[in-house]
Amino acid sequence: MEGKEIVEASNIVEGTILVYQRITKVLLDFGSTHSFVTPISVKLMGKKIDKLPYKLDVSMPIGRHMIMELVFRPCDIKIAAQVLMADLNSFVYTRYDIILEMVWLARHHTNLDY
Repeated sequence: MEGKEIVEASNIVEGTILVYQRITKVLLDFGSTHSFVTPISVKLMGKKIDKLPYKLDVSMPIGRHMIMELVFRPCDIKIAAQVLMADLNSFVYTRYDIILEMVWLARHHTNLDY
C-alpha cells in the first residue's frame, strides 16, 4: 500500500492500491465481515458484476441495514508484486472504491506496519 493513513479508529486503515491497473482508494476494515466495491469502480475496471444466489443483509456501523445481491468475483488486487484475489460485494454508499475485510486480510497473511 502507498500513502496509508491511520484513520481515527485503530481498527481501520486507508490507502491506495492497484486494482486492474487502476489506483483505487481502499479502506482496510478489521471489523468488517465482507469486502465491498462501488459499482462505478467495477465499471471503470471494465468488468461485470454477477448476481448472488442469495440476498446478503449487511449491518452498517451507523445502525442501518442494506440488502445486497451483487458481487464482483474474482477481483485481482495487486499489492507490491503480489496479485491477491477477492470477492467484492457491490456497495453504493461509501467514499472508498473498495473496502477489504479482516478474513481477506488473514487469508492472504497480510501484515500491516503502520
